Amino acid sequence: MIAARFYGPGGAVLIENVNGSFYDFRARLCQGTKSMALAEPPDPWFGRAAVEWAHQLRRSPRFDPQAEEHIAVAEVLDRIYGRLDQAARAEY
Repeated sequence: MIAARFYGPGGAVLIENVNGSFYDFRARLCQGTKSMALAEPPDPWFGRAAVEWAHQLRRSPRFDPQAEEHIAVAEVLDRIYGRLDQAARAEY
């Protein structure tokens, strides 16, 4: 099982793989006794992300400001795994 659970004052987000898959994940938002699906397999993201990136690059070779979001995702993952160095931690 691969899973991540994030809890906050407004509820929780649960992310879990489906049937032991390394590729299929289910995400749910939980608030009180209610649960809402955020993502279910088949997810159109896997593999096709690279194809979408190539199409976007063909439309415009300019820098896409939305790519800055990748940095935030990488930082969250680094924090989860405890890989941020002391200098980066001081920024938070």
